[in-house]
Amino acid sequence: MNKGFALFLGFCFLAFGSAAQASAKPASYSPSQLEQLWRPVGHKRRKQVTSNAFHFWAWSRGEAAGYLGPYLAFDGVIIGDPHPRNVFDYRAKNGAAELAVADIDDGGRGPLFLDFARYVTYLEASKLDLKVGKVFEAYLAGLSGYAPEHSAIFDAARAVKRAGIESAHRRYLEKNTLAGKFRYAELRMTPVKQLSDAQRKEVGRLEKILTEKSGLPKVYDVGYRVNDSGSSAGMARYWFLLGSEEAPSRILEAKELAPRSAVDYYEPQAADSERVGEVVDAYSRKGLDETLFGVVKADAYYWVRPRKYQALKLDDEDLTDAELREFAFQVANWMGAMQARQAGGQALLKKLEEDPRAAKKAMESLVRAYLKEIKRLPE
Repeated sequence: MNKGFALFLGFCFLAFGSAAQASAKPASYSPSQLEQLWRPVGHKRRKQVTSNAFHFWAWSRGEAAGYLGPYLAFDGVIIGDPHPRNVFDYRAKNGAAELAVADIDDGGRGPLFLDFARYVTYLEASKLDLKVGKVFEAYLAGLSGYAPEHSAIFDAARAVKRAGIESAHRRYLEKNTLAGKFRYAELRMTPVKQLSDAQRKEVGRLEKILTEKSGLPKVYDVGYRVNDSGSSAGMARYWFLLGSEEAPSRILEAKELAPRSAVDYYEPQAADSERVGEVVDAYSRKGLDETLFGVVKADAYYWVRPRKYQALKLDDEDLTDAELREFAFQVANWMGAMQARQAGGQALLKKLEEDPRAAKKAMESLVRAYLKEIKRLPE
């Protein structure tokens, strides 16, 4: 963990305590506490929003009720940092392409509509020239059970079968390894032999878990990276090169979960094992391959997933704003559909349908207020 982020986490623990220590009805954060939670990451507003999920939820604890009022009563499992690049596609057991949350460590339990407002905050900060009303309509359609929005990006991904994803993963493996070892320099990775004794012990614990989980008996190599973006910046990422006795065939990443979720700054959360399991279940239709994905516990908790094991091309610089806008509508619809599976989502739908225009206006007011708030903070 880098020194700067370690100090930041230390401040968070000393100033606010752990999730278990938080009170049932916590008070609002003071302006100075909010400013200390803020992480400057440059002038790009989108980057500021994605890197400051902690700040958004802490700010919302004192401010959201003034905007969303009665809509906050409908709790459920939420993502915490929903945005179009925080989803991935996977293949269910029947081969169908489905969406799921990529980074689960910001999530937990909280107001469903506030999580959607967080999503709209990201979209507004991204300057994609989206009509918020259309995003709201897509979300409401998902809550109502209407057919999902389609997008060219997802349709292209859906056409790729599991065999195609496996082939792409193998190409990625071959590109980033040599003679059964990671290309450390290119991947900005530290070899396991250069890690501390405590880290090497953690690697040993994870090796046992991942070989059993994946069914692959041999660990060819392990590399260490530190997450450098988002609200989990500074947390460890261990990459495992696994395979049969003959050759490596899989790269699994064990991403250390942050010691405190973003939504815990809004209301106290359950322990990691329960919380993250709920997020995975709530935002993926059944069928995630347990040999590839899952939450495991060594000394810490980790979200395990294969590297480059999806067909969605969300990091492609050639994507047009029109394509991203279309996909943003689909993700809004998907969020609504996933929330509709929860009791709180059904109750929220009834409330929103009483006066959809008033609900949209309330949500837009909160989004504008938050974006105005962060303009005064350092870049």
